Amino acid sequence: MYRGYIINNINNYNQINYYNNYINNILNSIESKYYLLSLNVSIPLSMYYQCLQNSQIYYNLILENAYNDFCTSFPIYYPLNISFLTNYSGVLNNTNNTYLDPNVGIFFYANFLNFNISNNQPQYVLINVSNPSNQQLINYPVFITSTDIFYWLQNGYNLSVKDLNGNNYYFCYLNNNLNCNSFNNNAYGIWVDLNISPYGYVILNISPINGINSYSVDGKEIFPVYDNFSYQNYQQFSQYWTNNTPITISYINYGDHIYSTQDNSFEITYKNSIPKGNYLILFNIQNNGYYNAYIQLGDNCNINLPSFGNPNSLYVYYCYNNDNNDNLQIYGQNIYAYYINLIPYNVMPNIKVIYQPNFTYNYKFIMGPNLTYDFSQYNDLGSSNSNNNFTIYNNNLAYFSYLTDMGNNYYSIPSSYLNIYNLYLFIGFSFYTSEYESYNLTPYVYNDSLALLYLYNSTNLSIKDIIFSNTYWYVFNTEKYYNSNNMIFWNTSQSNYGFVLDSTNIYNKIFNLNNLYNGYLYYYYENGITLMRRYQICTTTTTCMIGSCIQITTCNTYYLDSILYTNYNPIINISYVSSFDNYNNLYFLNATLNDNYNYQNYYFYLYSNPNLDKQTALYLAFSTQIPYIEINYIKPINVINLNNLINLSKDYQKAYFYFNNLNITIFNGKIYQGNIVNNYTYSENFNIYVLNTTMVNTLYKDQLTIYIK
Repeated sequence: MYRGYIINNINNYNQINYYNNYINNILNSIESKYYLLSLNVSIPLSMYYQCLQNSQIYYNLILENAYNDFCTSFPIYYPLNISFLTNYSGVLNNTNNTYLDPNVGIFFYANFLNFNISNNQPQYVLINVSNPSNQQLINYPVFITSTDIFYWLQNGYNLSVKDLNGNNYYFCYLNNNLNCNSFNNNAYGIWVDLNISPYGYVILNISPINGINSYSVDGKEIFPVYDNFSYQNYQQFSQYWTNNTPITISYINYGDHIYSTQDNSFEITYKNSIPKGNYLILFNIQNNGYYNAYIQLGDNCNINLPSFGNPNSLYVYYCYNNDNNDNLQIYGQNIYAYYINLIPYNVMPNIKVIYQPNFTYNYKFIMGPNLTYDFSQYNDLGSSNSNNNFTIYNNNLAYFSYLTDMGNNYYSIPSSYLNIYNLYLFIGFSFYTSEYESYNLTPYVYNDSLALLYLYNSTNLSIKDIIFSNTYWYVFNTEKYYNSNNMIFWNTSQSNYGFVLDSTNIYNKIFNLNNLYNGYLYYYYENGITLMRRYQICTTTTTCMIGSCIQITTCNTYYLDSILYTNYNPIINISYVSSFDNYNNLYFLNATLNDNYNYQNYYFYLYSNPNLDKQTALYLAFSTQIPYIEINYIKPINVINLNNLINLSKDYQKAYFYFNNLNITIFNGKIYQGNIVNNYTYSENFNIYVLNTTMVNTLYKDQLTIYIK
């Protein structure tokens, strides 16, 4: 604190000491101890630019009631425990609808339009790809994307992919329908051909370029098997496949019709030989003939081709090739072939974004007494779902809970799945905790402020979560799930497949859970996972005429497209559990946590908006991530509460308090405009913090002069 004093008409130092001590006593009595917390919130380029009016997704966000949720009122939650410093709660400076709980964390909304970017930030992304195994990875395709890479690709830029020594790497652009091409057509990411030694790594420098990169190639040069079947004739087809009997190749939209000219079975063989090992086979090939049709790789991998589907279907199987340098073969008599891709599955490389340019904004929170809070605008927990109810919690397969609005309180009501289904509570999201946490069947009451911040505390349903009212966001901390099993369930749309979105995103794989290795699909991810749920609501009407009645049942199908994000890279396992009916199948999503980390600051964001279009959801899954938050400092400060000082000044009849920036004088319980002090005996100047609660918890710096008359 800066101090200075002026002496008028004082003849000895005893008087100086007296006044100095007198003012110190005044200052101590009018100041209170507060804490100031400074944090930076950073977002990637895509999250800022998608909010501008020239963005290709801008009008989608507006029309689908998602603009505020992703642009001007994005919910920020940061787990934080500073109760060892203070038990005072806090607010963001100059607000009363934000909250800092010293035992739980920080809650506020961010307006990304206020963020700014440093012009000297390098425009490239650094990604570390490491090999966690003792196997040598040779010509190993690895999928690479990030929010900034996605932004560059969606805005028409091509990419340069090099290591830190300037060596170029071959890659293909992952475009719509999983086609991996040499050209960028609003791609989602890239598949890069890498060689990595055992337990080694490579750092990729990926940057946007305007020209053509000769190292961007077709997927046939990246994967052991890749084909999107766009052949116009047999001559083109025979460059990559051989056949044992005459066949005809006829081009159809998005694929080829392949059939035997002698009305018998054929065998086509991909020319590339395939090393021994584990693979995922992604394909869309359908049997249109009378004979059995199947894919063969080695002695143990035999996959029957489906006799149904369309150009947008996709099937993913796990296969082990036991025959080194074997070839993939397709048997049939009459097939429609759209797509096939063989992806090595021996090792899952670790992928970490080291650097990407971003936008940053600084926020300051005040913690201390006499702060005001107003959460009245958030008392609408039921507004974004029918019947004013939210399905929030599931502690086991038998019971769920939902919040319902009872005037000024919210009740957590336990119920069975059947009851929730009959109530049409289609939020489609719920929690499942470990088997060791007992379930409480007693309804629990929340007041408005608790419903805002805590859905459940440690003595009731044992979860500390946040639901962001006025948004479609749900946020939950992973700490309670550490070393527990099934974390979340999702109601998906088909009986055999998991997370679905038109086969366009390899990180939203559609797969047959019965044919995956150990029944699980393992993958790391940094972008969001899109979740689609289909459900039906049926009504029956009865019409009676002349003694006979006819019942007519009408069913409407609805879709709920949602997105799941996290701020760390878990391993995601998905397993099929059971089905309620054709439209409400239960799948469990597990997050495998690493024992070497403390998961207190890790959490999931779920966005579940019934207005969201599936293509918008897909875009947001790649363009958005949980903002990066960094605490700059937490420091104690002495603060003068301006409103309190007005009352306290009555106790100091000889003291005048002048605030330079405000240009006001406080004396004897009143405020005077300007500096009204003329004749005085002694004064001291202080650089201080002032809290003005009449201006909604506003903290600012000012210079205070205390005059003694």
